[in-house]
Amino acid sequence: MLLNLQKRNGTYYYRVKTPKDLRAVIPYLELKKSLRTKDLQAARIVATGLSQKTQMSFALLRSGTLKDDQVSQLLMDLFPQDNRTVCSYRLSKVIDMYIVERATHWADKTKLIISSLTKLLILILGDREIGALTRS
Repeated sequence: MLLNLQKRNGTYYYRVKTPKDLRAVIPYLELKKSLRTKDLQAARIVATGLSQKTQMSFALLRSGTLKDDQVSQLLMDLFPQDNRTVCSYRLSKVIDMYIVERATHWADKTKLIISSLTKLLILILGDREIGALTRS
């Protein structure tokens, strides 16, 4: 079992890619945390616990029961700010990906409505990076 371990400069790190279904909540492509050890056996033990904590946190985020400040606190507790790889998708790119994924099941009228609404949304919010958008 690999447990998402990475060795960098002799120190082991735990890394996990952000699940696609949570990228709207977690604006990072991956999360990583130093295990602060150079020993593989110790790193595996720490990574096992961190992996379980990460998966439980992902399940909690999927439940949708947390407020914005609770989500932020959960992410800060789980992974330090300086060890995140920020997702650089722009709003227009995310909308295009959504439309490509869903449009096969839409009627022509639905496609027209969605297209108009998403253009309006981009005009109002601007074509900003997803990480810069907040609910407020």
